[in-house]
Amino acid sequence: MPTTVNGVGTTYFGKRNLEQYPGVCQWCNNATTLSDYETGYWICLIFIPVIPLGRRMILNECPVCTRHSAISLREWERVREASITDGIHALSSQGNNPEKALELLGTYTAFKQYDQARELAVTIKSNNWNSYDVLLAVAGWFDEMGMQREADECFDRCLKLDYDCPASKHIRCITHIQKGELIPARELATEMFNMEPMEKLPVMFLLADAFEQSHQPPDAYELHKVMLGRVPELRDDKEFCKHIRKIEKQIGVFESVVPKRGLFGWFG
Repeated sequence: MPTTVNGVGTTYFGKRNLEQYPGVCQWCNNATTLSDYETGYWICLIFIPVIPLGRRMILNECPVCTRHSAISLREWERVREASITDGIHALSSQGNNPEKALELLGTYTAFKQYDQARELAVTIKSNNWNSYDVLLAVAGWFDEMGMQREADECFDRCLKLDYDCPASKHIRCITHIQKGELIPARELATEMFNMEPMEKLPVMFLLADAFEQSHQPPDAYELHKVMLGRVPELRDDKEFCKHIRKIEKQIGVFESVVPKRGLFGWFG
């Protein structure tokens, strides 16, 4: 990272091709908005850039702790071109193997080659219309990229191919939540959570939040108790306990199901 003492040292100057995205900082573990961008690396005098030292590619910059990864832009471009070329060669040499196609899709995405990635994703969808696993993977990519129509087409096709497999139950549950159909969503979420408590915690939290947003705190409270019953480690999560007590206050519960907060910390 650049360093300066009394205005003399090194600094970054300028930002090109800035891209920001939600993520978790690998250094401070804060959930925040991370940034990737190209910048100049300069020697500075009195905080003024005076001598260029080349260009850098900044990756995963955290606005909280300001830490990031940096690589020379020339090396970044070399690695990008080599990785993409290798991916294209692997795909063409194996007869459009869907696993290699998905790997290339990931490579395009990692290096911000979104036009090529979108074109490849549409091809993967078309060529694998009867493959559940491939369609599920590319549906997730479409969803991540905000291409909701394409994602929904893939998810709908997955349901037609296998309606009752675990992944389809997950799709159906999320769809119910998005449509505000919280009762059938709860049935599916509870069933999946009982089978895989840790893996399905995010779905339960999403559903509980949906009940709260729909002004149904008692239902949200019941879901929180179910989560607490199957994953007792949640008792040690301060934010989880704080949220439960908030709901308990709303619905008039006086004996909390989570540990009490003492004057100097947590007890229970």
